Amino acid sequence: MKSLTLRTFALLALFVGGPLLAGWKLDGGQVHFQSVKNNNAAVPGTFKVTGGAENGRFKISVDLNSLDTGLAPRDTNIKTALFEVAQHPTFVLEGAFPADALPKKVGDSAQVKFVATLHYRGLSPEITFPMTLVRTGKKTVSATTQHSVAVGLADLGLAEAPLQAMMKLCAHQSILPIAFVSFEGEWKAD
Repeated sequence: MKSLTLRTFALLALFVGGPLLAGWKLDGGQVHFQSVKNNNAAVPGTFKVTGGAENGRFKISVDLNSLDTGLAPRDTNIKTALFEVAQHPTFVLEGAFPADALPKKVGDSAQVKFVATLHYRGLSPEITFPMTLVRTGKKTVSATTQHSVAVGLADLGLAEAPLQAMMKLCAHQSILPIAFVSFEGEWKAD
């Protein structure tokens, strides 16, 4: 479950960061994820995302303490056993945005692949996200992943001890070491 949440965070950060040029802030960003436990039980959830972009670069933070799966005890278990939020409270995604791909007129859209580096637990895997950007106003651009992206827990340092701790705490037979992540949010120009 936590594995999926981390992947979701990575994807969200990538998607949100993409549509920013100079002086943009993310408003209402969320990473959605889905993980699978015991080979057949899907666990959905969300994380809140904040960030901004300037001079063709974006930086997004996923707040792991904001995890919401709709079940508070499960959220607590994931935050403490899998993510160990006391020591690792955020995912940070950074990358470049091709300014020429940003939709120019209200109503215009663009399909763009964003590449970001995800910083977590001393690891920095590169993640690519297919995004749809829509110019919703003179100073606003919505960003949404075109489809969920699979993120491996091993890439985030979660496949060994953290995943085993989560399975033990919750008495799960298995947790798929991949999370399916998507993002939605709106960038607002300063």
